[in-house]
Amino acid sequence: DGAVAQDVMAPYIAKTCNAALASAGCLWLSSLVALAWTVEAAETKARPPCRKSPELHFLFWPDGKERLVSYGGKGFDWVPKGGKKGKTDEETVDRLGLLTDNAVNASGVIEMAAKGKHKGKNKLKRKVKMFGDTWAFDEPSGSWEKVTLGSMAAPVGRWKTTGCRVDGAKAMLVYGGDEVTAESGMLNDMWVFKTDQGVARGTWTQFYTINPPRRRRGHITACNATHVIVIGGKSWTKETDTIVNTDVWALPLEALGFGDSTAAKEAAMVATINGSFSKATSLDASLRTKNTQHPVLAPLAWTEGANFPGRPRWGATGTTLTGPHGIEYVAVFGGRNKNKGFKRHEQSGSAYTYYNEVWLYNLQANSWSKGKVHGDAPHPRDHHGATAVDGDLYVFGGRVSELKTRDAVMNDLWSYSLWTESWTLHKAVSVAPIQRYMPGVASTLWKGQSAVVIFAGESLPGSTKRTTMNDVWVYAMGKDGKGDWSELSPSDCSAKVVAAEAVAELVAAEDDGLAEHAGRRGSARLLISAWAVALLTFLAGLGSGVVRRRLGVGLSTSLQPLRSS
Repeated sequence: DGAVAQDVMAPYIAKTCNAALASAGCLWLSSLVALAWTVEAAETKARPPCRKSPELHFLFWPDGKERLVSYGGKGFDWVPKGGKKGKTDEETVDRLGLLTDNAVNASGVIEMAAKGKHKGKNKLKRKVKMFGDTWAFDEPSGSWEKVTLGSMAAPVGRWKTTGCRVDGAKAMLVYGGDEVTAESGMLNDMWVFKTDQGVARGTWTQFYTINPPRRRRGHITACNATHVIVIGGKSWTKETDTIVNTDVWALPLEALGFGDSTAAKEAAMVATINGSFSKATSLDASLRTKNTQHPVLAPLAWTEGANFPGRPRWGATGTTLTGPHGIEYVAVFGGRNKNKGFKRHEQSGSAYTYYNEVWLYNLQANSWSKGKVHGDAPHPRDHHGATAVDGDLYVFGGRVSELKTRDAVMNDLWSYSLWTESWTLHKAVSVAPIQRYMPGVASTLWKGQSAVVIFAGESLPGSTKRTTMNDVWVYAMGKDGKGDWSELSPSDCSAKVVAAEAVAELVAAEDDGLAEHAGRRGSARLLISAWAVALLTFLAGLGSGVVRRRLGVGLSTSLQPLRSS
């Protein structure tokens, strides 16, 4: 494998290159061996590309283990420079060239490639991307694994989507979002990811319903045991331009099959028929545009609730909490709105109004009330993250200004109690995550204690390609009510980590399906090593006879472990 190739080949590379003085050949030889190392590294060090606005939840797998699951977001990936217009980089780049250059950058064998001094055509660049990938993070090992999907169906890449856990935390629902940076790419499709047997395996299913909420982003999606709720956010049409919503919509979870057997069969039938035979776009969640002939049951219809009574806003969070007397609420916090007379993204201090109110939507009564607050409260903000821990609302990070300065984003952690009607600031004892907005935030148990976990986000000053992250942090609550942050996985957006996963996929995909996935990876590494041996033999022929004789003996001995691997 890659480790064996490194151990066996390194001394002979040095001897042969010194003897033959063939710098170009040594360049390629080092690249080929580095590729073998990179493929090996890809299997052990893969992690999600850096991003902001991921949807994040802890889900239970059939093996009983709980894993952190991330879907989507806006970030950047490493792609080859160049490529023909009208095609993606992945379609136009030469496979060997991409892999070799990735390997060079990953291993550090040839530093000038990473510094841009290498004149090859396959240097890598950062490219902004809307991700549609699904990843699972294992807390005990601190490692990520890309989820293997049980079918070809999956949501299109997007950001500013929102979701919630359903089916006893064995599934994750996402609704809407935006497939491009501009507001014109908003969606109103609904997908459910459900865990499958095996580590990091799952299946996405799209569900179609009657009378769904309009397309939107920066909205709220919350769930309780019986319903999924969609609140507010921002919409856009050519006729009206931007619309900031105050509407509230509810859909019984029976529509997704999480009810009685009749509802489950109906939901499965509708998803299959409308997903397979409709000519309408899959980005529209409405049954009426999918199949007007097929009858549907009443639970598949959305109903509109009481509108949000506060000032319209987007970028707020909504978290399901159970308060005194067992009343269930969606606790809405934060958000912002653009004031009249100002341009979009204008950095004037008066351009936007940010909020730090707590609004409570009573799910049973279909009514709103403004939460009381005694004492201090968090700074007004939007695009923060929120989750529920032991019945309280926890809020982390967010953006407090349109300025692109460091103090425009936060890294504070606050909790709000429905019982005491007060906020608590949870200060870091030692280290803490850097300031950021659009982080993914979820709750779990960590070492037996309730905990908040965060993933990714973007810091300022910066941009999507410069300062998005892929780190994982946990804040664990102590028995004394105090807690502290621990970093579970540091942020690393470099090509050697992020692109390594793509390298392994390309190598595995090179075979035409005759071998198993794991077998293909092993064959690829062996083939790479064989290429290196062939080139090494050629270079050896340019050296002295003494070197050739020594090299021949060394190679015949050294190939044994390579063959066995």
